[in-house]
Amino acid sequence: MFEIEGVIYADYDIDPRDRSMDIRLSEVLRPDLTFRYEYDFGTTTDIDLYVFGEVKAPLRRDGISIIGQNDLPESQFICEICGERPAKHINPYRIRLVCDACYDEHYKGDMKYEVLPLVNSPRAGVCGYEGSRVDPGEYRVRG
Repeated sequence: MFEIEGVIYADYDIDPRDRSMDIRLSEVLRPDLTFRYEYDFGTTTDIDLYVFGEVKAPLRRDGISIIGQNDLPESQFICEICGERPAKHINPYRIRLVCDACYDEHYKGDMKYEVLPLVNSPRAGVCGYEGSRVDPGEYRVRG
């Protein structure tokens, strides 16, 4: 669900005032606009978005062109067990960030299934999300 300038765009039919998501972005977005996105109403991730500007991208054969991705954090997340090394994993059940060494030391056998890779996404650690199977470098905006 998107909320853009007070209008809800959704792919469900709950409120008759909501509009369909079957609309071109160019009809509802413009530079300097802030809007909100909610993903997965079971374990909702709320994301505030900002339109920096327009980008002309070639249309791919499959009809999808990814022209950007999340910015990587400026600083590394630090392991919550040792407090020293960069975190590479997340345990969503205990909300804990874990480095490779502590993962190997503290997570044995079936406990390894509790831990997910720490990925560059608002969905990190949510509903088993492990990130893209595609090299994230492929999605960098090139100019």
